[in-house]
Amino acid sequence: MSNFKLLASAAVLGLLGLAPLSASATPIIDLGLVIDSSGSIGAANFASIKTAYSNVLALLPTDGTIAITVDDFSGNGQHSIFNNTIIAGASDLTNLLTFINAMLFFDGFTALSDGIADTADRIAASAFGATKNVIDVSTDGIENDSTRFFGNVAAASAYALSVGINQVNCLGIGVGPDCPSVQAGTGAFSITGVSITDYEAVLKAKIATETNVPEPGSIALMGLGLAGFAAARRCNSKA
Repeated sequence: MSNFKLLASAAVLGLLGLAPLSASATPIIDLGLVIDSSGSIGAANFASIKTAYSNVLALLPTDGTIAITVDDFSGNGQHSIFNNTIIAGASDLTNLLTFINAMLFFDGFTALSDGIADTADRIAASAFGATKNVIDVSTDGIENDSTRFFGNVAAASAYALSVGINQVNCLGIGVGPDCPSVQAGTGAFSITGVSITDYEAVLKAKIATETNVPEPGSIALMGLGLAGFAAARRCNSKA
């Protein structure tokens, strides 16, 4: 087993100690998932990504503490949208998972700015009053097509912050993603160099970090877990 997989397993196990969120009429977290389905991802890899999201999101609480919107995107005008929804019952979660499993592989260009800015607008328009608004981008490349902020992904992320998003985070597949331009906001983070094989374990730890309120002492476990992912990737890249 690779060092990365060992560290990934340890990180995910550590995250199991997180306390559940208490029920709330107002979401604690409003999470926007921006998922790249451009041609460079590949149909087979995108099928694996859908499975990963389905498995991870199935673990979300259904007590109204989390709201979710999803943008399955590729090039200009190629979007499949799950409108911002508070997950307040089993039917809400079922609807989300049905959407995830049916996401389209667009096989087009990469309009990162559109995905970020449009998702920010949907979260802002919902006005759920969440304690924290987060956009989580999954991508393998750089922008080459967009109608908003074309060629300036950092400006799209800055726009997201200006309309009330607290963090724009990035999960980078392979060695080509433009996560430095995506990442914005206090406490924002990126995990890069992720393989499709490791994708689900990394996604699980990342979304747990973004959506859970840990017990005292669990923050260090999360930090070590995410640091482990990054360190293992650096080691593997030098091998």
